[in-house]
Amino acid sequence: MFIYTLVLLLVIAALRQNVSCEANIQSQSFKIINGNEAAPHSLPYQAAILGMDGKFLCGGSLISPRSILTAAHCLDRAGTSVQVVLGAHNISNPGEEGQLKITSTQFVIHKDWNAKKALNDIALVILPKPIETTNTIKWVTLPTKKNAIYINKNGTVSGWGAYSDSDATNISPVLREARIKIISNFFCNIAYMGKITSSHLCTDGLKKQTFCTGDSGGPLVVDGVQVGIVSFNFVFGCSSGWPGVYTRVTSFLDWISEHVYN
Repeated sequence: MFIYTLVLLLVIAALRQNVSCEANIQSQSFKIINGNEAAPHSLPYQAAILGMDGKFLCGGSLISPRSILTAAHCLDRAGTSVQVVLGAHNISNPGEEGQLKITSTQFVIHKDWNAKKALNDIALVILPKPIETTNTIKWVTLPTKKNAIYINKNGTVSGWGAYSDSDATNISPVLREARIKIISNFFCNIAYMGKITSSHLCTDGLKKQTFCTGDSGGPLVVDGVQVGIVSFNFVFGCSSGWPGVYTRVTSFLDWISEHVYN
């Protein structure tokens, strides 16, 4: 951690000369960098959120029979309705067995969502009717303790985002995942020059395994429990080695409980 901190401080010193790192993620979405293809249907809670034109917007997770958990910034550009895809591995094959597509016109965005400061980046897409679980569709478990600590635990982040900075315009046809270590907000806050709050959660970027374009709103899961929602990353690229930042689910358990549909 000492070397990590030293490197971050040196880079930050240089960046301060010409770069504003103020988080503004209203138009961003993210991709899995240096991950692997997930085993088909091994992450049955994973959802994809598409525009009504079929273009990929973001990821999400099924948390109840009628609720998809995602990031608020994913819905900033969604219009009045979205398509939700569940049970998919190959998102480019709508005829894939077990895949289900539903149109939703009901969203719940956190009333205090602040794109400029990347705060309260959480939302729900409400499905028009309850979804039955299948071999390819299941909901993910949420934490039960608001004060749960995840530092140094390994989490799985997943999505269909593009998988290299050089090809950020194309999503991956198949679901990909990466195993990443969760780090303390203290070290993450050094990297982001004071922008990190207690409602954020960060993962190590030193192995250059992280999310990037297309994976926004997707889940970070530890031992079967979703602890994070993909929120934002460093402006210089997802392969920069900077920590990835997530909305910390435990900070919003009351909000989720208030707005979730079963």
